[in-house]
Amino acid sequence: MIKALKSKIRLLLLKLSFFLQTDMRYVATQGSWLASGQMLNNLISFFTAIAFANLLPKETFGSYRYILSIFGLFSLTTMPGMESAVIRTVAEGFENVYRKVITRRILWGLAGSLGALITAGYYFSKNNSLLGYACIIIAAAVPFFEPVGTYSHILTGKKRFDIRARYYSYTRLVSAVVIILTILATKSLILLLVAYFVPYIIMGFLLAGPALRRLNLNDKFDESVFHYGKHFNLISLISMGVNYLDGIIVFHFLGPIQLAIFSIAQAPVNRIQSLFGIIPDIALPKYAEKTVEQIKTDIFKKILKATIITGLIVLIYIVSAPFLFKLFLPKYADSVIFTQIVALTIVLYPFILITRIRTAKGSVRALYIYNIAESATQLIVMLVMISQFGLLGAVWGKVFVALVGTGIQFYFIKTL
Repeated sequence: MIKALKSKIRLLLLKLSFFLQTDMRYVATQGSWLASGQMLNNLISFFTAIAFANLLPKETFGSYRYILSIFGLFSLTTMPGMESAVIRTVAEGFENVYRKVITRRILWGLAGSLGALITAGYYFSKNNSLLGYACIIIAAAVPFFEPVGTYSHILTGKKRFDIRARYYSYTRLVSAVVIILTILATKSLILLLVAYFVPYIIMGFLLAGPALRRLNLNDKFDESVFHYGKHFNLISLISMGVNYLDGIIVFHFLGPIQLAIFSIAQAPVNRIQSLFGIIPDIALPKYAEKTVEQIKTDIFKKILKATIITGLIVLIYIVSAPFLFKLFLPKYADSVIFTQIVALTIVLYPFILITRIRTAKGSVRALYIYNIAESATQLIVMLVMISQFGLLGAVWGKVFVALVGTGIQFYFIKTL
């Protein structure tokens, strides 16, 4: 079954790569692994979302999403920007990075644990023991949750997308089974958090060794991985931090039920974007090997053609969303209009390839400009739109921010 799916995906990718005028053999071989893995992960996410939406009260699910937003903010101390730096460094031939990078990231993550413990103390002082205990769990998870995935970025740098897709699918499958069983057994928010964090961390540690042993890595190490990692992290800190603030802003202005509706509306859109995300993932190590002159020859045409494809997919999704929600997410009929609006952002997703190219070429200044401008716009727009217009303001705010980001990316095409 998996081989048949992979063959069909490879054929589809070959047709797409011909349309986009890309390296057809590279996309078909590497992209088919990532696409099949991502489809499996999307299927897992689909069943998990159905379990959350149909088995949990909206208030509980909204509180769960709020806590994960808090976790996301504190997890920024684990230097998520190191992920792009690792891919870039490994693609350049400096492969002995795992132990040094994961150790450094875990140590940095202790700062996030301290912040979570302080936040827990604040909630306990306000007699909110539920969020207090939740923040204690966050404190325990922060140093490990993101860093354990470092091995997967080494796999990306080595272009071993087959191993990456397979091992990540194992992790997602185990995590999803544990979460769904927990939802069926209890509606406890604390136990749901434990079920979310623990399996992922354990699987990350268990799979890293077998995955890396298959690569025959050299012993070369370049300290610049930390230099670029710090810069990429500051860039990620801004954009990712603002993204996590979206959930916190919705929770505080509108409450947990509205956050649940907002989260369900975004879930299918995020899954579609993650499927498109395999193309930038494939492109990063490839573009790290090319000169700027080689990249500039046809990048604009490729992005415009990809935008036509995403536009057609968005149109199909907007038309089918009411039927899909009625069938699978009947409790969240209110989310339909919001998911249709936020889906418009997918049309502009191909422009993210410019950011990947800038990352591959180490264009730190351009990345700072892009992320600061887009993130500042997003924070201001979301604060104003959510406080004034509720969830409708939130989704239209996301569309506006996507347009601003695309404008900046369009400028960067001209200045490559």
